[in-house]
Amino acid sequence: MKKGFVKMAVICILCTALFSAAALTGFAAEDVSVNIASMEGATHHWSGTWGNNVEDSASGDPGSNCFNGITSDKWGSAELTDATPQWISVVFPSAQEISGFKIWQADTIYTDNRGFTVEYQNGTDTWQTALTVTAEDLGTSDTQKWTTFEKEFETPVTATAFRIYFTAAQKGKDNVYAVELSELEVYKKEAARVGSGAGDTGKPFDKSTVTFMDLQNCGASASSSSQPPINAIDGSLDTKWGSEGNNVPQWFQIEFDEPVNIAGIRLHQDHHWSDVTDMTVQISVDGGALETVYTLTDGSLGEDYEYLFDTVWNTDTIRFVFTKAGDRCIREAGGAPTTSIDMKEVLLYTAVVDAEDPPTSSDPGNTDDPTEPNVPNQPTGDSMSFLFLICILTAGGSALNLALRQKRSLENK
Repeated sequence: MKKGFVKMAVICILCTALFSAAALTGFAAEDVSVNIASMEGATHHWSGTWGNNVEDSASGDPGSNCFNGITSDKWGSAELTDATPQWISVVFPSAQEISGFKIWQADTIYTDNRGFTVEYQNGTDTWQTALTVTAEDLGTSDTQKWTTFEKEFETPVTATAFRIYFTAAQKGKDNVYAVELSELEVYKKEAARVGSGAGDTGKPFDKSTVTFMDLQNCGASASSSSQPPINAIDGSLDTKWGSEGNNVPQWFQIEFDEPVNIAGIRLHQDHHWSDVTDMTVQISVDGGALETVYTLTDGSLGEDYEYLFDTVWNTDTIRFVFTKAGDRCIREAGGAPTTSIDMKEVLLYTAVVDAEDPPTSSDPGNTDDPTEPNVPNQPTGDSMSFLFLICILTAGGSALNLALRQKRSLENK
């Protein structure tokens, strides 16, 4: 009986040590929902726009507005009739495990949909129904319109394409003729990074330590491109990223392999052709939704625009959303209208935080001149977690040794 008790105690001690170590090193992290509707390689499609029942029509309010992270604009569909159902879709570069979605209905008098069907494809041209959403699900009635609807599937759906499909029977009031949505997000579950990528650290930084980050090994993407996004982080002012046309909003995004500390931004705009007056800067928090950290309204990026945050932000994704453009381009005396959104170079700053404990994220490297970046330092990892792990294993070993000594003492009696 006593021998069995000692064995059980030993097992419990070892299990406790192992589970504690797993928690400290991040193995027990909860999954988070990541919006993949605008993942690299994804394409967006829609049934048409008002007065243009032509797939992917760019006139009016195009469906691309549903994937720019802004809920103040919209997609306005063509007329919703029995003969012309309306839809909006995302096609992924490869099969994805879809865990759910969120949809925003535009706040206008032209839309009042009372339901829709959620459909997906998985490597074929056949659309399958994942979910039918009713007026009751939306909480809508003759006196109450819905604004957002979010759903997590009980079982993830494997999909190469995802769409929201509307029929005339679901359009609500008789004097409503179209579908108008402001945003669509499609979610996938991914493991959270424990202790990193958490957004605002709340820690101020020493402005004398502000340095440029090396971005040449990062990823870059954009809402549209007449010239490639990678040009804006290549360290050269002789190349640039340019959007397709002057329609806004447009966005430009930088992605890191690991979370980094960002202290500020600097943008070199090609002011001959581009005159951005309104912009938001968004940062991914916990690998999930984008959070706005800075807004420029009725200003001007000019040729060289710089802004330092009040505190350091820790993230692996930063997005610049250009929401308004003006007519003060310098290619002509007195100014000229914007022809496209053009950024010669997008730079980011890092800095040393004002804290006793060092940041948990990797040091992206220090660069005095953005055209001559240094090689980034290698990540050091989370040393505190490692020390805690050593302490737990040491304590577990001591407890095990004590239990074995007690076992031998009992056997000698």
